[in-house]
Amino acid sequence: MVSKDFFRFNFVIIFGFLLDFTICISFISIFKIDINISILIGFVSASIFNYIANKNYVFKTINQNKYLLLRYIILLIVILLFRIIFVRLMEKFIIEDFVYVSIIFTTFLTMFINFFLSKYFVFKDLKNEE
Repeated sequence: MVSKDFFRFNFVIIFGFLLDFTICISFISIFKIDINISILIGFVSASIFNYIANKNYVFKTINQNKYLLLRYIILLIVILLFRIIFVRLMEKFIIEDFVYVSIIFTTFLTMFINFFLSKYFVFKDLKNEE
């Protein structure tokens, strides 16, 4: 059922977004870490949380598929590359002084891509418990 999964996914992804954004902005603002490294640290932290929550709460995966983690890593690489490229393009051509806005925008944009790739690529072969 897509609507139930999508609702749960959005709940998890919003918390993951808050975690990602807080870590990313903290590393940029407080620790003066490069934006790409900050995006990576925030993204990886939220991704670990999201993987565990998606596996156990959203899609309720009980099967231990050996390719599950590999597919999730592929998803993360695609999403991370998209985010870094899109943030840099927005920073360069649209809103160079508002890097935080571009991070928020790309994070929300990737939420939809992430849901469909998670549902139909990462967890596609696995049994879901209702």
